[in-house]
Amino acid sequence: MLCMVFMFITVACIVICLVYYHIGCRGDKQKKLVTSNLICALASAFFDWLGSTGGFIDPVFSANYYPFLVLNLMLIFVFLYRFLTNICGLGNKWKTLFLHFGIPLLIVAGLMVWSATVPFGLRVYFLSEKTAPVPEGYAPFAFFYRNISLIFYLYFIIYACKAWRIIQQYKKVIGNFSSDAERTRLHWAKFLWWTVVLMVPAPLFVTFPQFSNPYTDLLALVCFFTLSMGEIVVVYNLAKGNYVLYVPEKTVEVQRSKSGMAKEEQLIEVIPVTRKKLETYLREKKPYLNPKLLITDVASSLLTNRTYLSNFINDEYKMNFSYFINRYRLEEVERLKKMPENKDCAINDLILMAGFNTYRSYLRVKKERETQLQAEKRA
Repeated sequence: MLCMVFMFITVACIVICLVYYHIGCRGDKQKKLVTSNLICALASAFFDWLGSTGGFIDPVFSANYYPFLVLNLMLIFVFLYRFLTNICGLGNKWKTLFLHFGIPLLIVAGLMVWSATVPFGLRVYFLSEKTAPVPEGYAPFAFFYRNISLIFYLYFIIYACKAWRIIQQYKKVIGNFSSDAERTRLHWAKFLWWTVVLMVPAPLFVTFPQFSNPYTDLLALVCFFTLSMGEIVVVYNLAKGNYVLYVPEKTVEVQRSKSGMAKEEQLIEVIPVTRKKLETYLREKKPYLNPKLLITDVASSLLTNRTYLSNFINDEYKMNFSYFINRYRLEEVERLKKMPENKDCAINDLILMAGFNTYRSYLRVKKERETQLQAEKRA
């Protein structure tokens, strides 16, 4: 019964993502890629719920469904990883598609071919009686069939490490791309991967009858509940837009003319930026009032490119773009507080007027600024 509830939650999350895909992602190819990979991950999770529920009811169904269960458990990691890579701006690298999708398919195809050489009754026996003696000649197959869960753990370790590395890379580059101090944190993505830690063994607890005892049933329930919470958290943050899509700067394409000479595409002329020019623009135009301000917005207004502007801010002010812009927002909050017409305004309203997304992001930026000032005084 509880498995049916968890399946319903997964289906509801898929429906929400489908609605978001058709309404919230219009005209945005990168958002569609992000959402479609999450939909595929949730679909794989649904089929795993289905296999776990069916295996609990009927061991014969479990033996029939087993290769498909194995495939979906591996594909969940693949789709979640690609979900993150599209948020972090790595896009679709076609050269690595075989590694992501080909290896699981080859493993499952090998399992199915090998299984075809083993009587069906023995396969049911190997799944339902994991510790029972193995008939002569079937020891290698029984060992692989019974312990294939090791592949799940191997996949989790590989993709968890890759995901963690990508999130760290995202943190390094996003500060020079977006001024949003709240939506670039991706804490919910880390929570998602922690739920995957518990998800890996969960279907095995109910698929294999020999695991049936009060302690493992309780552990399986905790795993299932945590996974469902992870699904709800990630879908909520996707629909709410609690992320900033990182868009790498396109490299210059080199074309070849008929004469064989290399010809580069014409780039926007880089007009030198000075501290006075940048600070005058920020104080007069106040682009920082836009909570979704990107470095590309400022660069286009100053007729330069984002790489040049990012390097200029890093070198001149010894800080990244996000911290640089949020410093102006802090000053704007203090200015708004002193205005007589704002004496009755709540602090939350003033913070939003200054360009912050939330009161929490304001507090975090303010604390970082105070810490920096104290360090400068001690120095």
